[in-house]
Amino acid sequence: MSIVTCSVEDCHNVGRLSRGMCYSHYRQSRRRGDFGLCHVEACDKGRDRGDYCNTHYVRKLRGESMETPLKVLKNDGLKEDIKYGRNEQALDKIRKRCEVTQNGCWEYPSLSVKGYGALSVNGKQRIAHRLTASLTKPEFTRHMQVHHACANRACCNPEHLRIVTAHENTAEMMERSYYLKRIAELEVALSSVDPQHPLLAA
Repeated sequence: MSIVTCSVEDCHNVGRLSRGMCYSHYRQSRRRGDFGLCHVEACDKGRDRGDYCNTHYVRKLRGESMETPLKVLKNDGLKEDIKYGRNEQALDKIRKRCEVTQNGCWEYPSLSVKGYGALSVNGKQRIAHRLTASLTKPEFTRHMQVHHACANRACCNPEHLRIVTAHENTAEMMERSYYLKRIAELEVALSSVDPQHPLLAA
């Protein structure tokens, strides 16, 4: 079987491709506007989330005005709270920026190329879940790994995060992958015996 790689020069990523590109390069192309601009008039950002850029997609979810200048909604004081160590206030502002799911996940709207929540603080990109871990977990250092107990990369709810070693993080991911594969195999076997079984309902 032939292996298909990303069409971007010097990129050797394989797997599911979109328009001939790996996930990372596809997202970068969308953000640059290679596949069209945000549907909001006068917005020159690429359509990164459906018909909208990240910022206007979040506004739509929250029911906020699409016409408000971008800087107004971004200037919520988060950077100042982080700078001066106001951790509780900073955490509250991060939560307000997120979409809270039924499982309690705080899904940060802007994502990194790897699917993690990402935001800019003082001109530097910060990964949202690592930032909330630094605000709430005294044992956290920048060299430690943060594990998502909810298996949702976009989540930055500190209650769903665990500080782990690299070995522990890898072991958990391998265990989860094994059980997901095993469940899929059991569902196939069950469907051949009882296609209408309630456990197979979507």
